[in-house]
Amino acid sequence: MKKLSRQDIYALFTLGSILLIAIFFIIVEPGYNHTGEQHYTVGWTIETKYFNKSTKVFYKYYVNGVKYEHYASSWCNPQVPNGRYYVKFYVADPSGAEINFKESIPLSIQDKDIPSEGWKRKPPSYERICW
Repeated sequence: MKKLSRQDIYALFTLGSILLIAIFFIIVEPGYNHTGEQHYTVGWTIETKYFNKSTKVFYKYYVNGVKYEHYASSWCNPQVPNGRYYVKFYVADPSGAEINFKESIPLSIQDKDIPSEGWKRKPPSYERICW
């Protein structure tokens, strides 16, 4: 039996690492394994936490009275806490969501105006804070 060379071991290690990372993002990362109709609601930023070399912004949103919490990375420097941004979520499973830190929600949209099941389309009113 042929002994594996150092290059072969390195190639196998690299391939295995890439495969594990891909599996993590498909199975574990929120919002990746969902399909179907999506609605929009308002998400409120809670806090920022720093992990090694990355920054995570934690946020909450409500769908039909149920509170959901997630985190996301952002280079837009969102307002924390209590920044308001649109969250796109899946109707069948509202835990699958994505927040858009590029567009803050203006004060003209008040909390009482947010439908509990979300909007079918994002309201046209927003304030672009970064590109």
